Amino acid sequence: VLRAYRWEFRAKNALATSTNWLQLLFYNLISMPRHNKNHKARRHFITFLITILLCLLVVGIIIGVPASAKQQYGPPNPALDPLDRLNFSARLLWYGNLITQPLDLNGPEQSFSIAPGESVPSIAIRLEETGLIHSANVFRAYLIYTGFDTSIQAGNYTLSPSMSAVDIARELQDATPEQ
Repeated sequence: VLRAYRWEFRAKNALATSTNWLQLLFYNLISMPRHNKNHKARRHFITFLITILLCLLVVGIIIGVPASAKQQYGPPNPALDPLDRLNFSARLLWYGNLITQPLDLNGPEQSFSIAPGESVPSIAIRLEETGLIHSANVFRAYLIYTGFDTSIQAGNYTLSPSMSAVDIARELQDATPEQ
């Protein structure tokens, strides 16, 4: 009886003074007195529930992140393996508006040249340095996600900071001069 009273006093005291919501939520289930016969069963049940919730969270991320990126930025490159698809989908969602919003709505047009054989990282860095895109890393992630990184054409382009990174990436797919 004395043990039960001490446990009840500790529980009430912890509930009254604790600000940790997890401790408040699981105090009775995790911190049960050792003389209770069901404490092992309850701990196993809690461990099982937490494991199930974590598995559902992981599955939700694995399915939801690529689906959300596909909805916002179009279909991914079919050559990406599932982990790369998840990686670049998560990056695009993290970068958010840096891909879809222009750097400067009133920015003037400027010429931009791509030499034959120039690498994608070099192109992305030059686009950032000339003030056409927000970030070379964001632009490169979008190129890899869509597969545009393998089809950028060498040539001369007229680009503007009023174009989004998505628009610039699409523009770099066709180097034919406009008539």
